[in-house]
Amino acid sequence: MTVAYSFLLFIVLGIFLFCYFVATRVWIKVDQQNKQSSSEKDKPSRRDFLYLSSISIGSVGTAAFMWPFLKSMNPAEDTLALG
Repeated sequence: MTVAYSFLLFIVLGIFLFCYFVATRVWIKVDQQNKQSSSEKDKPSRRDFLYLSSISIGSVGTAAFMWPFLKSMNPAEDTLALG
């Protein structure tokens, strides 16, 4: 793994984690406001399951998309064979 490749991976993961934490923080604040506005306790609903599953599948999809892209930045085998 080259230095540039490591740096790019670090930057992309940092951006992804930043977006994830911002979205999670906003989601938690909205959820707290909804809990304060509703007087009755809600059971976990199907919507909660859909939110969590879509976030999980989105995370896996993002990783699956990024892996070949980042792997393609490695030098070709014939270039490495030249020395």
